Amino acid sequence: QQEYSGSSEIIVSDGESEDQTPNIVQQFPDVKLINGERGTARQRNRGAQNASGEILIFMDADCAPDSHFLNRIAQSY
Repeated sequence: QQEYSGSSEIIVSDGESEDQTPNIVQQFPDVKLINGERGTARQRNRGAQNASGEILIFMDADCAPDSHFLNRIAQSY
């Protein structure tokens, strides 16, 4: 859970993963799921094209941001 009071959106760009990503994302109604082709660069580009914000943050499955992560990013802008 992030302790960020600004607006944000979460987009999960899934490139034909073989895990339970779509099922997990469905548990979070505010998270947008985009399905597409395999390839990290393709999926990041697809996510960026669907984003409405000014700041983009890309994360991978092995990232575990702490609760102040978004606050620290926002303070830089």
